[in-house]
Amino acid sequence: MLVYEFMPNGTLRDWISGKTKEYLNFGMRLRIALGAAKGILYLHTEANPPVYHRDIKASNILLDSKLTAKVADFGLSRLAPLLDEEGAVPHHVSTIVKGTPGYLDPEYFLTHKLTDKSDVYSLGVVFLELLTGMQPISHGKNIVREVASPAPLFLAYSHE
Repeated sequence: MLVYEFMPNGTLRDWISGKTKEYLNFGMRLRIALGAAKGILYLHTEANPPVYHRDIKASNILLDSKLTAKVADFGLSRLAPLLDEEGAVPHHVSTIVKGTPGYLDPEYFLTHKLTDKSDVYSLGVVFLELLTGMQPISHGKNIVREVASPAPLFLAYSHE
């Protein structure tokens, strides 16, 4: 049996898509982004062995009663490689590509080499969602290509 902490505020996807009636102001969005980033940092640097999540997306970031972000759904995760025969740490895991379209790291998709950078790419897509409210793929458009630079969005939000 698995027991999880109750997350009364649902997923980040719920908030971005407007399923909730409340609005996330810039400070809330920033706090959620930092919380998610700290969760991924923990998986990559503090967990022993490190964990590659492989499916970072807005619906896998849960929000508690204080809107604290918690990374969830480790169904596709992989453990980082251990030392190889020479005692060196390999930088990637060769694997079948898994994850959610729109969030997948293009390099991982092409090479089948999973690294911590793959999770960082996916988290960047989540950050773009937080700033724009756009879905990663919508009407054939990819958020990463559509948002050339998030700087103007950041500046617009920072004046709230």
